[in-house]
Amino acid sequence: MDKKREILPIPKGWQASGDRREYYDIGVDTAEVFDGLHPAVIRYRQNAPKEAAGFAAFVQSIDADEYRGKRVKFSATLKCEDCDGAVTV
Repeated sequence: MDKKREILPIPKGWQASGDRREYYDIGVDTAEVFDGLHPAVIRYRQNAPKEAAGFAAFVQSIDADEYRGKRVKFSATLKCEDCDGAVTV
């Protein structure tokens, strides 16, 4: 990882997950700005083994009581660089 890129903790209300979490930097990238905000990133570590299969993810849980019977919309912008597997939102 470039030393100019500071990775901060996970955004409040979110958690890092995945079966190979130890091979990823997960947090907020202060070196980039999108729509006035610093983006959350999941970045495979350069020194991680190439043969390490697995994934990392941001997850969030909420109490659904307030939303029962209502339409809920989730939106996100996804940027992928040098990916050779699945990327989903």
